[in-house]
Amino acid sequence: MDLWIAIGFIVAVSGLAFIAGRRLSLSVYRDRPLLFAECLIFSLVFAFGWFGRLQWASALPVSAALCWSNWMPVFLAFTAGLACEVRAVRAVWRSAVSGVLMIIGIGFLVLPVIRPVLAPIQISEIALWKDGVCLQSNEASCGPAAAATLLRQAGVIAPPRHFEALASPSPISKRQMAASSEAAMARVCLTSEKGTSPLGLFRGLQITLAGTGRDARVASSEPSLWQSLGQLPNVAVIRFHNDQSAGPVQRLLGTSGEGHAVVVHSRTADGKWKVADPAVGWLTWDDQEFRRLFSGDAIYLSPRRP
Repeated sequence: MDLWIAIGFIVAVSGLAFIAGRRLSLSVYRDRPLLFAECLIFSLVFAFGWFGRLQWASALPVSAALCWSNWMPVFLAFTAGLACEVRAVRAVWRSAVSGVLMIIGIGFLVLPVIRPVLAPIQISEIALWKDGVCLQSNEASCGPAAAATLLRQAGVIAPPRHFEALASPSPISKRQMAASSEAAMARVCLTSEKGTSPLGLFRGLQITLAGTGRDARVASSEPSLWQSLGQLPNVAVIRFHNDQSAGPVQRLLGTSGEGHAVVVHSRTADGKWKVADPAVGWLTWDDQEFRRLFSGDAIYLSPRRP
């Protein structure tokens, strides 16, 4: 429900943006195509620089942050309104350009939410634990497995009631949800066969922590500060292919560009990192190797602020 409230708000604002863009084009900028070009460029900059970034959860620390922070439809709707009347575009193409922009905006709006329906993930009904690490049962389920590991390390239990009202492409019983922490987290993290977005991972943790007196928080992008700031353990996103910036299409559809989620448990006396990898279990990485792989995105659990 929280997602649809946010989507409804964005739809309403997008409608107003379309009307504003069309009226502005009619009254002032009809013969001045510069604003239309500027809006297109701004939309591209937002898509590549800010769309789907975990940093939004710092400003909007709510479970629906992935929708409340999604302003691409608003920018595209305003640009579509401008396209309806701008004379720089031939009359026969104006409606087509406007329509294409609106379709792209709708895609940016709903695809992050319906990914699990379009590309459902198959996860084991019974979670496999190894020395306190939840092992992923699917190559794309590292996010939910890492989240389950973090919650267990923090002593947080996820009651089945948090998941019973949530839709799923492959519904399972409350007993099965309780048996598989990974499957339960996949549902609230909006995990698909393409993976889990960082904001989806934040959403899953925030929902699961409801009523526990804790919140999910975005950790510093500088690992050396984690210990002093009390941000360990945390779920961190790493990238094995040295892909430090997933593009907007990757973040929208969910691809290998989203990386791999692990739990950074602690730092040893000699400066190495103790990591719970849902693919294999416990690992130890030296600082240089970890920094090479770390994407800059990490989430930790914090006592709820009054």
